[in-house]
Amino acid sequence: EQFGFNRAFIGCMGLNPANNIVYATDMECVRLKQVAMKNAEHSYLLADSSKLSKVGLFRFAGVDLFEKVYINGPKPEGDFPENIVFV
Repeated sequence: EQFGFNRAFIGCMGLNPANNIVYATDMECVRLKQVAMKNAEHSYLLADSSKLSKVGLFRFAGVDLFEKVYINGPKPEGDFPENIVFV
């Protein structure tokens, strides 16, 4: 917990923007990701479009805790939080 970061780029197993949930695959990764986010000045989530609405084993953060969420591919239909960017 004594690490310091300017920017944390975090990956995920899945995310559900409608329910404000980001998932990871294992508990060890969850703790590391949470510490990185807590100690970073800026946190960004990186995900490919296949992760949308995919459920993982562990919830580790809310979508709203990230400054930006970058998802590859065109934006699907529906409403998304303002911090989500489709690239």
